[in-house]
Amino acid sequence: HMSHLNAVGLLLQEQAADADVIPIIDLTLPESTNAGIIREKVSKVGFFYLEGHGLDPATIENCFSAMRAFFSLPQHAKAQQHGCDGRRWEEGPRDKWGGYLAPGLSTLDPHNQTKPDQKESWSMTREYPSSHPQCKQWPGLQGPNSWPNPSLLPQFQGDVKRYFEAVSLLGPRVMSLVALASSWCSKSAGSLGA
Repeated sequence: HMSHLNAVGLLLQEQAADADVIPIIDLTLPESTNAGIIREKVSKVGFFYLEGHGLDPATIENCFSAMRAFFSLPQHAKAQQHGCDGRRWEEGPRDKWGGYLAPGLSTLDPHNQTKPDQKESWSMTREYPSSHPQCKQWPGLQGPNSWPNPSLLPQFQGDVKRYFEAVSLLGPRVMSLVALASSWCSKSAGSLGA
């Protein structure tokens, strides 16, 4: 009886240790290897590091530098770049969705939160003119962005757009791994019930 409890205790310690390590998905490895990591490890942790993605390191660093420069601006300069004209995201359609969102203007979980988030953020959508059919089909997810004034940050828009496009091209590849891992999970769950 005691050895069984020790084995259970060791198993629980091992699982806790696994949950403390962020898994690494290396896109230079075979899909089946990465899908296995997602299936076995990511389900415990909830996210992963991505390596071997092929993104140009300069593209990544330029975007991060642009964001550091933006967030180091004085609050009044950032507020002038406000993407939603002072309205909370939940208040409905607007001309521009991407851009700066000051602290107190968003609520990540409006059904369970009584106070707005106190973070500031900058987001962007896939950029189309507001008259484009995609903007009507996906309001809030695609459309014009609100960019910082180029006189303040001349490289910002170009650096951020290049990063966004590079990551957008990478997304389907990562999602196919998640789908593959999910199909394995579904098959495993189905065989357990049979």
